[in-house]
Amino acid sequence: ASSNGQSCILLDSSEHWLLHGAGWRNHRTAKEAGSASSFLIAPVVLHEIGHALGLTHSSGKGEVMSPYYSPNLVYLSATDTARIRQLYGVPEPSTPAPRGVGGSGEGVEARREYMEKHQALLETSL
Repeated sequence: ASSNGQSCILLDSSEHWLLHGAGWRNHRTAKEAGSASSFLIAPVVLHEIGHALGLTHSSGKGEVMSPYYSPNLVYLSATDTARIRQLYGVPEPSTPAPRGVGGSGEGVEARREYMEKHQALLETSL
């Protein structure tokens, strides 16, 4: 949900949320027996984070932003990553101007270092 440019993720407390592990094995057995459905929290939260970042549903299978729940989708696909980069990708840093030409070389160098640092953070996050 979002309002005033802020996003939040709401999880319905009436759902049965599971973490990976023993609960997942029990979930599979219970589901086969026809009991109430339960959901792994990681793929649902990852999908909802995509919405909070501004992504819409995708049509591809194996993508986090698919409109259908899939308990195995806990990593971003190449398409998911490309869509995030399209919205928030950090542009390549420009070549710094030589010192003494067109302003302070120190300012250009500081901007280049800032861009490189944040590009590295983005790549490790995605």
